[in-house]
Amino acid sequence: MRTGFGSATITVRDANGNLVQQEPRPSVQQQWLATAAASDYLAELLFYALKRDNWFEIYKAIETLENRYGGEASFLALGWEDASKVKLLKRTANFYHRHARGKFERPKNRMDLSEANELLTRIIRRAFDEANKT
Repeated sequence: MRTGFGSATITVRDANGNLVQQEPRPSVQQQWLATAAASDYLAELLFYALKRDNWFEIYKAIETLENRYGGEASFLALGWEDASKVKLLKRTANFYHRHARGKFERPKNRMDLSEANELLTRIIRRAFDEANKT
């Protein structure tokens, strides 16, 4: 094994010292694209997740998952993330970024965009992990 500038290389040899060729494994991104190619909801989820620089797209990604699992309550019942955090994400998006003032009640705490992105990243990973189990 050799280490470089932040990366490691592993060379496998047999008992005679000959180099053993290993099949390259697909990256996580390649695995996700292959999984999404067979699933409309995961393809839609990735579509919204690619544009997570705004609240509208983040909300749409969560909404896509809720639709897939039969609504907000069913999605939250999966226990992938703390339900209160998912609800705070949605309330923040609705009050500050998606609707006219007064349509939704102001959340007691406001989630920032970076926290929303971290939460969505964990949820997306879980969605793909679940899809790859079947």
